[in-house]
Amino acid sequence: KELEVETRALSTLLKLIGHHPRMRHSPGRLVFASSAGAIYADSSDQVICEASAIAPSTAYAQAKLQQEALLGEFQQQHPSVNLLLARLSTIYGPGQALGKQQGLIAMIARKMLRNQIIHIYVPFDTLRDYIAVDDASAMMIRTSNAMPDGGGQHLRIIAAGQPTSIAQIIQTFRRVARHPPKIAL
Repeated sequence: KELEVETRALSTLLKLIGHHPRMRHSPGRLVFASSAGAIYADSSDQVICEASAIAPSTAYAQAKLQQEALLGEFQQQHPSVNLLLARLSTIYGPGQALGKQQGLIAMIARKMLRNQIIHIYVPFDTLRDYIAVDDASAMMIRTSNAMPDGGGQHLRIIAAGQPTSIAQIIQTFRRVARHPPKIAL
């Protein structure tokens, strides 16, 4: 339901921009972020890149692809607009919604601070590319600024480029906290 509302809101915003007398003919830049992990979740590629086939596995991923399509249509109707579709690797850092059970690093930190059991549902050798939210933001700005003038659609994966296993994350927490976390597999 939330994703449908989000998609309708984006559609409405793009219509308003497209009908605004000054904005409709102005060059500009749009940056749209979504989760690369969700969009490529069922990919057979060992390393995901912009050329990887999309393989969504969730309603979130389907909604983000629908939103990307809306933005792509908007860009085609307004060819002077530069559109960056930024597909983000696994983000961590401040500002995460604490009420949601997402973000492995935030969850481990929260559980360790509360001396609670950490439930891990995937193998310890599972690899993810974790990127700090500030680094991801800076990378999106640099990527947007580097796009050539004149409009176009650009797809980029925003990632640290360094795979990290869950075992490495747990070991880092263990080192910092100076005691082992309570883990249930």
